[in-house]
This record gives sequence, C-alpha cells and structure tokens, in this order.
Amino acid sequence: MATASVDAVPFDPLDLPGYAGRLFDSYETGPELVGLAAWYQLERGNDELPPSAVDSLTSKLTQLEQAQHDGHVNPAIPARQLLSLVVHLSLAGTGVTPVLEPRDTDRQAEREAIVEAVRLISAR
Repeated sequence: MATASVDAVPFDPLDLPGYAGRLFDSYETGPELVGLAAWYQLERGNDELPPSAVDSLTSKLTQLEQAQHDGHVNPAIPARQLLSLVVHLSLAGTGVTPVLEPRDTDRQAEREAIVEAVRLISAR
C-alpha cells in the first residue's frame, strides 16, 4: 500500500466529520481502492502494516490526540478507537461492511448520515 493511497484524503483532526465525508467521496469515485484494501487486509492477516501506512496512522493519531488534549475533539473515546470509528463509518455502503439497504440508495443521504454520526461522536 503506497503512501499516496493512505494519504490520498487530507486529514484534519479539527474536522473529523469533513474527513469522513471526504473518505466516503473517495470510495465513491474510486471503489477499486476499497476492494484492494480489503484484499490486502485478507492477504496480510496479522502481519505488520507497511512503514508508509504506519507513518500515516501515527501522524493522524498524534494530531488527533493533540486536538483532544487541546479541547477541540471529544476525549471520551481514545484517539485510536475514534479514528477507527471514523474510517469504518465512512465505509458504510461500500460493500466492505454489511449494509441494510441496497447500494442504489440515496448516496447523498447516506453521506450526510455518516458525517452527522461522526460529528456526534467527536463533538466537544
């Protein structure tokens, strides 16, 4: 997994809802990336992540922890779990996660629901 793919969507710890929306948009415009990431996860198993992915994740977690420390993001959920929730919520409806409705649902409404869910769990 190249650094370009793990950092393709700009991360802003002060706008986690916007980040989730941008992730959703990137999955909509490049669904093959979701499939490749899922396949890679299956192949990798419990092996360590590539250094580029570790560096990206470490940077995001450091920024998010600082935003929590500074009072901008709800600290009730530890940064690692909060980032995981944001990423997993953004995957809703991609086919990687179980869906309750067919993929041909109103994609804008689905995006708005994801953004609102992230807003609620990250709001200070």
